[in-house]
Amino acid sequence: GGRTMLVRALASRLAAGRVPRRAIVITIDDGYADNLHQARPLLERRDVPATIFVAAGYLGRSGGFWWDELEQRILAPAALPSRLRVHVGGTAHDLETSGDRQPLFLHLYGLLRPLTDRERRRALDDLAAGGDSSVDATARPLDREELSNLQRDALVEIGAHTVTHPQLSALPVAEQREEIRQSRAMLAELTGRDVVSFAYPYG
Repeated sequence: GGRTMLVRALASRLAAGRVPRRAIVITIDDGYADNLHQARPLLERRDVPATIFVAAGYLGRSGGFWWDELEQRILAPAALPSRLRVHVGGTAHDLETSGDRQPLFLHLYGLLRPLTDRERRRALDDLAAGGDSSVDATARPLDREELSNLQRDALVEIGAHTVTHPQLSALPVAEQREEIRQSRAMLAELTGRDVVSFAYPYG
């Protein structure tokens, strides 16, 4: 077996040049509510620590994460209009919806991923005719109270994962820095702990 540890502990050991043999870190991205309700009980049962990287701007957001909302609008409805129009970066995209919806979903995912949160919101609003915007309750983000419960002891470390889960490489450097800085500040205020670990969205 290996030795499980938090990301912040591994970083400290790396800096000191004293990394345990077979060190293992468990990380979970985004900040879904199931991190508290399903993952945490499993971690407790086995006394295994984990670092959970939370996209701070999604905490308590009823619409859920943008990719789940896109899935709900495109893949979930029994029927779609024959064509959808979505505006991305000032360009209108007219899309056929007949046939397999998975390629349509992946195409839209690729269009929306590099956008800012505001631009993505506009594009998702364009797709409102495509279906229900409500996200399955099992796929919702944590709310603030759940975040506090998630990190109530030393078993779980909360790490930053930006505010709006952007594709950082698509943003100007100043906006990248602000996404990182603000996410750390928001999470530190909500948890009452320093937030020192960070994970890039989309790996």
